[in-house]
Amino acid sequence: IQKADLSRIMYLYQYGGFYADMDYIALRDHEQLFGDQQSFLNSTQILLQGRAEQVIGFEWGFARRPDHPLWPFCLDIAKKQNHRVRIDGCPVFITGPKFLKRCVRKYFKIKKDVELEFMTTYGKDELMILEPKLIAPILAEDFTSQCGVWRNVTTVTADKKVVDENGWEERWKESPCKRNLIKNGTFALTMYSHSWSGESCE
Repeated sequence: IQKADLSRIMYLYQYGGFYADMDYIALRDHEQLFGDQQSFLNSTQILLQGRAEQVIGFEWGFARRPDHPLWPFCLDIAKKQNHRVRIDGCPVFITGPKFLKRCVRKYFKIKKDVELEFMTTYGKDELMILEPKLIAPILAEDFTSQCGVWRNVTTVTADKKVVDENGWEERWKESPCKRNLIKNGTFALTMYSHSWSGESCE
């Protein structure tokens, strides 16, 4: 999973453009988010997924151009981490969202006592963390909300057994979850397959 995490960074550095994990479901055309010439987002170089519980997500990202220096900066931080930590550590901290959050702080020289904010531009139109409602607002730990219940009976369980292998796509088309997410302005929902979840995060 650490290699997969870092491949996202390398992809955005090499090519720019848009990245999303394969367990994402698009709800709206993303051109409405970063392609509108009238949008203030149009001038921002990097857009990152906002997450309510950890500020930055790492399953979705957009770079308006390749070769932004943030990405090799992050790769250099990853490379310098202790070898034992890279082997035994939790991916969330080593190469995942909390690593990316740390990287953003260091690159933009944001003090530890200053909270990162959603919809705030860092640098000179360089980076913005989107508000959580826009990209995958349903948390992985959500098993009770309308969308949380729907998602967790149509995906795999912790022991990798498929709960509902057939028919969920048809039900999804007409589901209240989909309608409400679109109504609230959400662009994508993730199924949180968590293929790495067997790795230690204690």
